[in-house]
Amino acid sequence: MEHPLESIGQRIRQARERAEREQTAVDAKAKAIGQFRSRVEAITPTSSSAGTAQAIAGATSLHTSASHGNHSKGCTAVREAFAETVAPQSTADIDKSEPLILTIREELGEAVALALSARTDTQFTPPIKRAVLTETQELRTQTRVLQRAIETERESLNHVHTEVTLILSRIAEANNRSLLGCTFSELRSLHEELSELENRCETIAADRQSTIQTTTSHNAAAGLTHQEVLRYVYGGFDTQYPVLSTVCELVSICRASKRAVRDHLSRRV
Repeated sequence: MEHPLESIGQRIRQARERAEREQTAVDAKAKAIGQFRSRVEAITPTSSSAGTAQAIAGATSLHTSASHGNHSKGCTAVREAFAETVAPQSTADIDKSEPLILTIREELGEAVALALSARTDTQFTPPIKRAVLTETQELRTQTRVLQRAIETERESLNHVHTEVTLILSRIAEANNRSLLGCTFSELRSLHEELSELENRCETIAADRQSTIQTTTSHNAAAGLTHQEVLRYVYGGFDTQYPVLSTVCELVSICRASKRAVRDHLSRRV
């Protein structure tokens, strides 16, 4: 009945560390988006409509309507604000540098990126400003949804960690007992205890499955499924299901231990 129990909880510990790091990163991004929005709101738009329709309607390329030196100071200020707030958070997990305009396109969409590009003659008109603020609010909503979803994941992991730690402790105590030295009654009690621990593992798995099936939303915005959250948080892990794989391993240990106990019980009959 000897098992490498010390390593079993490692996957959940790593998952908690990863979820905490992602929570910190998303919180920082949410703060940066708020700062960017405030700076954009403070920029006064021009009354000129030059380039507005071309930039916003049907934009398909970041390099159309090329013009060097005629771009709006307002657009330049928006790019600078983005570069100093959102961009560092958006590219923090990228190994190599990314052109600013591509980051803007990823976060605020193709049309806004084209409107803000230094290669267009777009002026920072009220429609452009509204478009930037609208896309920024959409990004802010998406980020808030992700914040809540990761908070849900962390709460689930914390609960599982407490349960698994207790179960591992009780399994270790059971495994440290000498079956040869146990009476028939003690063996039967031990078998019942292992069955109870197995049932607790199955309850954890069922609760975890329920969490995985949830969807997080914000102000009736499109929801984020917890399956998507797992892919986001545990990218690069050997599994997207650290809790379920750990619980399965615990169940296997409980069952193997029960078989060993039953073997000794059968010898006493």
